[in-house]
Amino acid sequence: MVGLLDPFWDEKGFVTKEEFRSFCNETVPLLRIAKRVFTSDEVIQYPVEICHFGKVELLHPSIYWEVKDELGDVITSGDFILEVVPIGKNIYVGDLIIALDQFVSPKEYVIEIGIRDTDIKNTWNFWVFDRDGLDSSLRLQSKDVVYTHSLNEAISSLKEGKKVIYRPKEEHHRFDSPPLSSKTSFWGIKGVRHC
Repeated sequence: MVGLLDPFWDEKGFVTKEEFRSFCNETVPLLRIAKRVFTSDEVIQYPVEICHFGKVELLHPSIYWEVKDELGDVITSGDFILEVVPIGKNIYVGDLIIALDQFVSPKEYVIEIGIRDTDIKNTWNFWVFDRDGLDSSLRLQSKDVVYTHSLNEAISSLKEGKKVIYRPKEEHHRFDSPPLSSKTSFWGIKGVRHC
């Protein structure tokens, strides 16, 4: 069954009520993030917006941002100063600017943007990799994991006991194969986190 609830109106387990309210509520912070994977020599610079459809405008909201690691420890943080958030959509708050050169990599992080003293917040996962650890095609390789478009390389790596992420190119599929998609599965899949 497609959707957030099962036929008995119970949660499916892949998103909690709190997580859902973070991106579907009367007031939602937004980050116009264009990608989720970065290298340590990059700078995150994306606009922050708020959609607010509450009964009244928000006066002097204390809008914060934090970057946390997988343990929930705050790595860096800051604030945006606004006099008012009017009722409406896509209200510009400011630009989030984070230099990644001091971040430990490879590692997953979470950006959280919210309004202090409320339950209004939203989060975005992102990953930082060391530029020196990636080749020019950004293929992720390690001693034990191989990412490849080549079936022959996948088979030989599996025979060597390595783990393989095999993603054949679209032109290598048969004509009767289902189409490839770069979008993640979300609806109806138990256990899949939202991106």
